[in-house]
Amino acid sequence: MPRARPTLLLLALLSLTWHALAQTTQLTMWVRTPETVELLGQSVERFHEANPDVRVRIVPFAADAYPGALQAAISGGDLPDMFQVHNSVPVPRLVSLGLIQPLEPHFSEGFRDRFDPATWWEGSTTVGGEIYAWPDRSFRRASLFMYYNRHVMREAGLDPDDPPVTWDAFAEQATQVTEAGRGRVYGLHLGFTSGWFNERVIMQLATTAAPAHGVPAEHLPGRMVNWTTGELFDPAGIQEAVDFFAGLMETEAVHPDFLNTGRSQATAQWAAGQAAFLFDGSWRLQELLRTEPDLDFGITMLPSLRGGPVLWGVEGGSQNAFAVPERSPNVEAATRLFEWLSDDYYPLLIEGAVDLTPIPALNADDSLYTSEAFRELVRLTELGTVVLPSPVMENAEQLETIVRLAGKTGTRPFGESMQGFLAEGRFDVSDFLAGYGTQQREFLAEALEEAQAEGAAVSEGEWIFPDWEPTRNHY
Repeated sequence: MPRARPTLLLLALLSLTWHALAQTTQLTMWVRTPETVELLGQSVERFHEANPDVRVRIVPFAADAYPGALQAAISGGDLPDMFQVHNSVPVPRLVSLGLIQPLEPHFSEGFRDRFDPATWWEGSTTVGGEIYAWPDRSFRRASLFMYYNRHVMREAGLDPDDPPVTWDAFAEQATQVTEAGRGRVYGLHLGFTSGWFNERVIMQLATTAAPAHGVPAEHLPGRMVNWTTGELFDPAGIQEAVDFFAGLMETEAVHPDFLNTGRSQATAQWAAGQAAFLFDGSWRLQELLRTEPDLDFGITMLPSLRGGPVLWGVEGGSQNAFAVPERSPNVEAATRLFEWLSDDYYPLLIEGAVDLTPIPALNADDSLYTSEAFRELVRLTELGTVVLPSPVMENAEQLETIVRLAGKTGTRPFGESMQGFLAEGRFDVSDFLAGYGTQQREFLAEALEEAQAEGAAVSEGEWIFPDWEPTRNHY
């Protein structure tokens, strides 16, 4: 009999372990923003310590792979407990399909009052005024900047305290670096292999090349809306931006592999001294500070045709917010995590030089800023980021139009086409731009007609804001 006691003890321990596991809520969280995966992981580990009844598994995705994975999960009825939304299936569409549930009833009293009011933006984080998605960061998010390698600039005889501001000055300095590098070092590098990134580079440069122009934005992919006219795609300036790249290619001032190099590899080659200037996203700063602590570099705006700000449009809400599927029974645990992250993860965004938060009191906390480069990034963001108009501000029923418009993409996507034209040396893209613009006008007309057929009282005039100015925030 005594020999049986260890077995009984083991069975008892296994039973207790099984019971504990059975009482633990298991959550799966899909993350498509690689710059935040590590910070979310750190915060989640602390959440586990404070909430032993919940366990969260983070599943990271490459940005390019995420839309396909999300679509597959929707089609298969297999969405995880928490997932980042994507503009290919915007929040209103997820709500209309009954795929996500409201979070508002599960947040503690006064939770939403801590946030910048524009965080709760109809059609992004809210539908019908009710919260459906938790924002992972501030909506005041910049896009592309120019990083410059101060050592390479010095070696080429340039002043690292005077990076180029205009296209002409940039071309001159980039050519000087290339000539001094003698086939080993070039003026500019960038990874021009992802359609969305190529689109942003060309469109952001183009905002400086015409007196009246549209502004690109993440929430309107493939479009460059001129809100004074309601045109979804304003080609003015884009031909000049393409010509700018053509000139760099002809003088060999851009790295010869830029059309076949990914963004991470281009960054590594630039950091290793193969180029003086790098075009990349605001998100790249965090990685550089972590992986290249001894690199002597600076950050500034992309060069512009005449020296003005290079613009990127945003709207309130969050383009990377997290939603909870309608079928998930774990919404209480998920919103408990979201509230924890609002207190614990948000400060890490600033400390880690990743982004601003949607809570003004945290953004104003000077003690959180550990990087002067990030301070400069924040300053540049204020200069170059503008809050765009929204038809939903005129009429909430325009959500129906926007949902339908989000699903309409051209047979020849803009970003991929730009890569192809540059690779082929076809620098006159005027015919493509004319056709692309026509297609976007047709898409808007179709989306409006479809929304009207569903009973929405919408009109094209609600896409026109005559007093809009590209450099002014529109609230």
